[in-house]
Amino acid sequence: MNNSQASSLNELIDSNDFFENPLDVYESYTYTLEWFVVDREADIRYQEFGESLNVQTVVNDGWPGPEDVKITIAKTGVTTEFNIVDLTVDAQGAGIASSSKLAGTATYLEFSVVEVGETSLNDNLQNAVALCGWRGVDSAHYYMKINFIGVKPDGSTVKMPQTKVLTFTLQKVTRLSSTTDARGTSTVLQGTILNDTVIGNKSSVSKTEGTFTYIVGENLYDTLGVTEDTDGTPKEGSFIDELNKNTKRRHPLLVEDLQNTYRITMSKQFKELIKDSTMSGVTADTIKNMKPPMANQVGQVLPLLSIFKIIDDIVLNTLKIKEELGDLSLPITHQKICDYRKKITTSKDPNIQRGTRYSDFYATSELRDLLFHVQEHTFTLPQVKGLLEELNLTFCGFESVDESTREKLANGKSNLNNLYSLDSWHEFEMSNPDYFTGMYSFWVQKTL
Repeated sequence: MNNSQASSLNELIDSNDFFENPLDVYESYTYTLEWFVVDREADIRYQEFGESLNVQTVVNDGWPGPEDVKITIAKTGVTTEFNIVDLTVDAQGAGIASSSKLAGTATYLEFSVVEVGETSLNDNLQNAVALCGWRGVDSAHYYMKINFIGVKPDGSTVKMPQTKVLTFTLQKVTRLSSTTDARGTSTVLQGTILNDTVIGNKSSVSKTEGTFTYIVGENLYDTLGVTEDTDGTPKEGSFIDELNKNTKRRHPLLVEDLQNTYRITMSKQFKELIKDSTMSGVTADTIKNMKPPMANQVGQVLPLLSIFKIIDDIVLNTLKIKEELGDLSLPITHQKICDYRKKITTSKDPNIQRGTRYSDFYATSELRDLLFHVQEHTFTLPQVKGLLEELNLTFCGFESVDESTREKLANGKSNLNNLYSLDSWHEFEMSNPDYFTGMYSFWVQKTL
């Protein structure tokens, strides 16, 4: 813009360029509103802005698309059971680079919904949220779509390519204010508008984004994907390899330079410590010749788990304690067991100290079974699931599950099937690594 002093309005207009207002071509304009909720995948795609959809798609009313799960809660401009009236949007500042490209300065909205007839906004809201996979009304992400309608000089109308979409969460969901008049029952709703963050800040790089499996190799190197290659390329099928592949699958349109990638390096001391370790508690030859054969050695990873905790789960286990404390070759004498117990109690490593929590630790014969059992095999729940599938067995639940754990896993009583899902139990164990301190004890039946 030319900032020199203009002597008249015409001179100011002639000496500067201005953006045209797309609404100027119409005699007048109005707008329609739609309040809706989408499933978690569609919500993530919208927040990823620039990968699986772009600004042009949204402003031309192209989102949500036919592939997205969407449930409309209320509209305006049409006759429905729930009508939106009196929308107010508050904004402040000029916006920042990490905020939404469509509503970068909007911070708060308020609107009313009029219920017509024998309807219940609360019931419909609860159902819509549940069907889209959200945990509750207070945690769900909602969307308000604003479509502008232009009125031409001849009285005809046209929908303008100026659609706005606001993402928000509801406030005070347990104390909604309602009034009743000739129109019906009106409920005032207030929401906090969420900024859809830029790609580099939209998700934590410390958590997994999707479900995947990795191969449990013969040793820690192969399982984690540690290599000596100068480019750090992990072993095919290893944890890091599958983690990187999963990240790319989740963001197929994101350019290579913006993809999150992971690699693991080890200190010389740690390499020396684990160089002869195995991941199964038995040698590779024993694994190959076991009867019946073991299930495919795979680990399963679920979304939103801490990557560090997964690595911690792989590395810090009873095998690690055994290997760090020295030679476990036969025969295991009474004196050797006593010497190992002393090393554990004097270790400064908190993960080694975990062994002292077990009552078996304080009796020599029981400690022999705990740490020196010659026929012990270590399994994860995904491996147990693989074994059951090979044997055509169905998991029927764990024994002696306390009420608190049952409530937490089943989310009250809304997801009782989680109690009979090894995937759900694996996710629970990853967050509560000390829950199964002994053997897995569960019921199975033949798959019908």
